[in-house]
This record gives sequence, C-alpha cells and structure tokens, in this order.
Amino acid sequence: TPAFHALGERWQHGHVEVYQERHGVEITRRVLLRLKESLVPSEPDAPSAIDATLSGDPYSLPGLMGELVLLELGWQAEFLGSQLPHTTLERAVQDLKPNVLWLSVSSVGDPQAFIEANARLYALCLEHQCALVIGGCALTDELRPRIKYASFGDSLEHLGAFAQGLSVYTRHNR
Repeated sequence: TPAFHALGERWQHGHVEVYQERHGVEITRRVLLRLKESLVPSEPDAPSAIDATLSGDPYSLPGLMGELVLLELGWQAEFLGSQLPHTTLERAVQDLKPNVLWLSVSSVGDPQAFIEANARLYALCLEHQCALVIGGCALTDELRPRIKYASFGDSLEHLGAFAQGLSVYTRHNR
C-alpha cells in the first residue's frame, strides 16, 4: 500500500507517466496471481467468500489481496472483479451462497448511489445469512456512519481477523 501511495503521488506531480503506474499495477497483479497458485487448496467444507468492487471503483489489487488473505486462512475465496454493478453482486450472493461478501472500497464516485447499493446488498446478505464485510480507503468518517455492514476494517489484517473469528464460530456451531 505505501508503495502504491508513493507511486500515485509521483504520478500526480508528473514524475511518473500513466503507463509506468499501470505497468506497476500489472506486475503486482501477476505476482499476486502467482502467490495464489502456491497456496494449498481449501477444504470442500471450508467457509466461502466472494469479493469485488462496486461500479465506479476500478482498483483490483485490494480485492486480489483480500482473496489471498482468505485463501491463506483456508477459506474458499474468489475475487469476482472490479466495477461490478450492485445488481450482479446481488445475483452472485443468491447463486453462490457465500458466508461472506467482502467489498473493497477504494473509490466512491457517487456517495448516494453507493449508500443505496450498500443498503440493498446488506439486506440481501441478511436474508441469505451472508456477512457483508467492507474495507477500503474511500470509506471516510463522513461516509461510514451512513452505511451498513457486519464488519468494517481499515486493513486486510482486520479482514483476516474477522474471517478467523467467523471460522471458529462456524466450526463450533456445526
């Protein structure tokens, strides 16, 4: 994260070209996918999670990193992609029946549209016994009180801690 913040700042000040920043993202994406291949597959009865970013949020690296955190903890996890409409995520919750829907929120173009999408996703997750977990740098102190979630995290470490707690609870109550 600090490296990409520094890269973004250098880009804003004209010290880095767009292609250089995007190439850095692509190299990192490839490394993350290689790391994913090296992880031990999860058990068939492991808890499941899907993660994504909503429309207007093009940042894929936090989603891929969240997927890796959950996979490393033994979860069945899949990053579905960036800039997904909330309606398709609603369908994914219905079709895939995950234990967790994790939203990475690095950019919010229209706060009101985000709040409305969040409300729909939260209600659907409650209906399907799926925890809505949210994290990301765009969740400001002004925005966060206006949205609903089962858990919020400032870091991927918080996502991992929530997942570990949920895994213990799930195993204990089978």
